[in-house]
Amino acid sequence: MHIHICTNESLVAGGEEIELKCPVCLITSKQTVGFAGCLCRKCGNLTNDEWKGFIARLRREYLGKSRRDIAKALGILPATIRQYETVKCSKKYFDRLGELVEIHNKQHTRSTA
Repeated sequence: MHIHICTNESLVAGGEEIELKCPVCLITSKQTVGFAGCLCRKCGNLTNDEWKGFIARLRREYLGKSRRDIAKALGILPATIRQYETVKCSKKYFDRLGELVEIHNKQHTRSTA
């Protein structure tokens, strides 16, 4: 009997390398596209055609922020963030997180240059 531990790497093993824009970190880079989805080489997230609430949570985690931190930055309740990530994701919240990711990426690019 063989036991296989599923990892992001194993889920896209044998996949094709393609330049794509990651829906989480919003950086265009090489991603491994396999049976289980796309593995971003920049942020390490494995995504497929997931629901926006899931991607919103991954974006928040990519930023390294808690629900409380994001809620404070956006002027809303942490419970609202939880609802957006688990029940119904508003377009406004999803787009605003995308803007925060873009700002984060620009600041990170400047600090490493």
